[in-house]
Amino acid sequence: MWFRPRAERRSAGGGGAVPTMGGMSAPSAAAEAPDPLDRAAAPSGQDDPSGQGVLPGPDGPAGQDGSSARDASSGHSGPPVRDAPVQDGPAEQCGPSQPHTHPRPAAARPRRSAATLPLLVVLVFAALQTVAHPVWTLSNDSYRYARQSLEFLGVPPAEARSRAVAAYCASDAARLARIRRLDPAASGPADAARRADLRSCLRANAAGLSPTDPRYERIFTTRPGYPLLISPAVALLGVARGMWLTGLLLTAGSSLLVVALLRQAGASPTAATAGQLLFLCCRLGWWSTQPLAEGAVTTGVLAALLGGWWLLHGRTRAGAALLLGALAATTAVKYPTALMLACALAAAAVCRLLGRAARPRPGAGTRTGTRTGTDTAADTAAGTRSGAVLLAALAGSAAALIAVGTTALRLPDAAETLQDTFTRSFHRPPVADVWQRLLRLDAHYGEQWLRDQAAQPLLPALLCLAGWALARRCRTLGVLAAAAAAVGAATAAAHPVAAQQDRLWALLWVPAVLGAPFALDLLRPVPRAEPASSAAVPAAPQGSGAVAAFRR
Repeated sequence: MWFRPRAERRSAGGGGAVPTMGGMSAPSAAAEAPDPLDRAAAPSGQDDPSGQGVLPGPDGPAGQDGSSARDASSGHSGPPVRDAPVQDGPAEQCGPSQPHTHPRPAAARPRRSAATLPLLVVLVFAALQTVAHPVWTLSNDSYRYARQSLEFLGVPPAEARSRAVAAYCASDAARLARIRRLDPAASGPADAARRADLRSCLRANAAGLSPTDPRYERIFTTRPGYPLLISPAVALLGVARGMWLTGLLLTAGSSLLVVALLRQAGASPTAATAGQLLFLCCRLGWWSTQPLAEGAVTTGVLAALLGGWWLLHGRTRAGAALLLGALAATTAVKYPTALMLACALAAAAVCRLLGRAARPRPGAGTRTGTRTGTDTAADTAAGTRSGAVLLAALAGSAAALIAVGTTALRLPDAAETLQDTFTRSFHRPPVADVWQRLLRLDAHYGEQWLRDQAAQPLLPALLCLAGWALARRCRTLGVLAAAAAAVGAATAAAHPVAAQQDRLWALLWVPAVLGAPFALDLLRPVPRAEPASSAAVPAAPQGSGAVAAFRR
């Protein structure tokens, strides 16, 4: 137990002495001066509105185990009473977490540790990424982003292409050298072979990396967000190190967004840190560190989820600003992903509205027919109907605006992207039945994906655990996480390329990252309450706003 009422340790009769930790005795409560801890808990002149001196538990009005707030002894001559009628079903307990209420100065320590632990995790992760930097490799897409970034910095196109090719070839030569060092049958000096690989790559790609079809190039030039994002680091550190540093910062920021979402949803500091670690260790975090646009997309998705959460919980201005800003940034990075994300968030808001309409009225889920402290906290945390309506309106308007802008600017659409898929990056003649081909390929692709997951069922197991935990603790966050997962599934369905499925399915890890940590709180053993003493509890002075002092 976090707190133990002092009233439970009083001797019978109320006029005796109260034992202290040092074995000495102190005067009874009837003779001693008002406790300064009472004034800290409830300021003088402000009585508790309920008249019961309710003091929040370690996780807000509703504790981790869903119990109601404890009653302090205010004008009550008997053992402490717990006003928590038994419910027929679990109530949703998500909501902004409250700071722990503790009378001692040491109460600030848990809050400080809860704030510094995620930062410590980020520092350790950065140190590990520094060690892993030598195995970090640029890809064909990375070359195109780097070339655009150099052009944004004012480098002439020919020179930008040459510098991007040089960075790619150096990275590829280092990759081949690592493979050669691990080959037991390799012979000859490794440095000479590496220099030969570098010269060969530079000669083969003097005119730029293939494919060079203008239609393929236009897919990247119409997405300037990520090249603009990496430009400052590229200008300071060069192409390879600049892209590596940008990916590291994006991943660290995304992990802190995970912590913010979990803490806002009422997870304990331990569970929130576990979610951060899961994000950094899973494929979602790994792809965020790569020199690709996935890191920026992941940050935009998580920021949009946090903005949606704020909207559903009454923070209208901050939520709307964060949601629209995240969607705008994601549009600049990958406008098809932003369009799907906006549609998914609008659908999530509609689901939330329907869920609230189907929720039983207050008192229907309790055996006593009265509202408990848990019910009140759950209703407060679940948000308002106006917030869900506003989220649906903003996300739907953003989706419509992105769709109209894509058509007006004649940006590459889904049909052109499918031509890229079915013609091997425009190396083959165009096909006429792209949609029928997509449906047939998706059927085979989905079957193969299910087999892969059955062979390595880590993701399905985490998704099942997350679904159970979110259904028990926070359905609102579960709906938002499902929207992010739907974006990942739609992205993979629109690009059914088996060689890239690990990257395309990355957003499917969002529900696991945001849901599985709640299982730690649900499965954590709850300490049994100690039996209350039968001694009478002295009444608190009327009108003073005092409550019973609590101690460890």
